[in-house]
Amino acid sequence: MEPSVYKGWSEIHVSPEFLQVLKQEHSLPLDVVFKEEGIRELEDINPNHYFIFHGGEEEPLLARCIFQQKENGLEKIISHLPTNIERPVKGRNLRQILLIDALFSKDIPIVYAMGPAGTGKTYLAIAAGWRQGRAGNAYGDIIIARPLALEGEDIGALPGTQEAKLKPWLDPIYDNLSATGPKRGARRDDPLEVQDLAKIQGRSIRNKYLLIDESQNLRPSEAKMCVTRLAEGSKMVFTGDPEQVGTRLRQRAHLDETNNGIVYLSENTKESIYTATIYFTYDDVERSAAVKDILKRLP
Repeated sequence: MEPSVYKGWSEIHVSPEFLQVLKQEHSLPLDVVFKEEGIRELEDINPNHYFIFHGGEEEPLLARCIFQQKENGLEKIISHLPTNIERPVKGRNLRQILLIDALFSKDIPIVYAMGPAGTGKTYLAIAAGWRQGRAGNAYGDIIIARPLALEGEDIGALPGTQEAKLKPWLDPIYDNLSATGPKRGARRDDPLEVQDLAKIQGRSIRNKYLLIDESQNLRPSEAKMCVTRLAEGSKMVFTGDPEQVGTRLRQRAHLDETNNGIVYLSENTKESIYTATIYFTYDDVERSAAVKDILKRLP
């Protein structure tokens, strides 16, 4: 059962006429949409909230609520996601497409991707960062970090480099990079920095792409520390499955499905124009049909 947390998107049935108008106009003022369609979900909407609009036999239309500061105040619009932009990363389902939009949008520097294993959260986050970095027009190095030993502790003064200490989970990161496209896999000399979370504290990180993986295993205080490292020109992406909080953290830090780092950040910053949340469902599992079925059956 999925936790009752902010999902960052709504799936709504609307009139076919509305879909046609939005397609033609590309964007519509929020008050016009509310007046015409009477959609209750629009009464108290957050910035960068996504929509999956269904209307008759039409294909679903994807849109985002954008808040723009104008001279006469704040303008809220529903913007149709452009379909003519070729992204170097492709989504296999509707919510993956929403996440890709958030990952490539320059006006959303902080993204939260949550949901079950096998939905492509980490893969898409890494692929988007690597592609934008390789394009040379977005970010420099990619920084990847995650809680260690399910406790978020410092890696300590054991012999060896930081990369050597983190090797048990570094290889899957390169696996994800290698899978971003045929013959375009990552090399060991690509601009990828593996960072111990404890070493991020005190840094001001500019012009970089940061991925904080397994962030359901962060304490709220650790999550706050991470997000406040973000400086100009950087993007920070948090990925995690709130249902997979480590057993030791449940016992020692009292973390659970609704009390953990990524949920803490998403819930408390959902009204910010600088954040977006995408929560995946079990229907979004792409790893295999077997995994999708098993996840639905396991308590």
